[in-house]
Amino acid sequence: MNRIMAFALAVISLSGCAAPGKMSAATASVAKPIRVGVYQNKPAVFILPDGSVGGLSIAPLIAAAKANNWNLQFEECYWAQCLMLLETGGMDLMVDIAYTPERAKLYDFSHEPVFLTWGQLYQKPGAGLDTLAALKGKTVAALANDVHNIGPDGIRKMLADAGVNCEIAETESYLDAFSAAASGKADAAMVPSMWGAENARTFGLEPAGIRTGSKEIRYAARKGTDPAILTAIDKILKTNSTTARGNPQNDR
Repeated sequence: MNRIMAFALAVISLSGCAAPGKMSAATASVAKPIRVGVYQNKPAVFILPDGSVGGLSIAPLIAAAKANNWNLQFEECYWAQCLMLLETGGMDLMVDIAYTPERAKLYDFSHEPVFLTWGQLYQKPGAGLDTLAALKGKTVAALANDVHNIGPDGIRKMLADAGVNCEIAETESYLDAFSAAASGKADAAMVPSMWGAENARTFGLEPAGIRTGSKEIRYAARKGTDPAILTAIDKILKTNSTTARGNPQNDR
């Protein structure tokens, strides 16, 4: 098992879900408020109907909040909206964001990754979209501003480098991308590998033979945010990653 993934799967046991806007370990009168942007991307991060928040990217944050007396104020937003709020100061912290040098110019990132991910193309069974050439004249649904869409090795760049004319239909969520592919509004959808594996069967989709490069998923803070926040999160990630490496089962 990938060591980073082994840690991510282990650390979620630290906590199940967190209620939005409050932490049980924090005293409201003295707790440091931290506004956190979250969006639907299970199993990395998800919001349940009752408003509670959970996921692989949430558990380490909750552990850091308990250790440092933070009052986490979770705010649900669409992906592009989350990024805008983080950049303009409407939020302090964003979970589950792929690190790129370009994004590092806009946000401050944790040094330690939570896990690795890559973009995976999904198609209807038997569609045969296993090469870039097969996408000629097709439509691929992809999340707006997603690294697997517009990143330096995202699907747009891959198609351009291959000289393939393919329409990219941008969506507000991964759910919308899969819905488009399942309904026939698009021929395929590009989503993160973990999200795709979690949801493909529900939509009757299967992975195609096209994927983007791997990316580290980290936490991002708005520029100028107290650096102690990311330092505290890094401490939790590093401590638990070291513990995971010490378990021989995690080297499989």
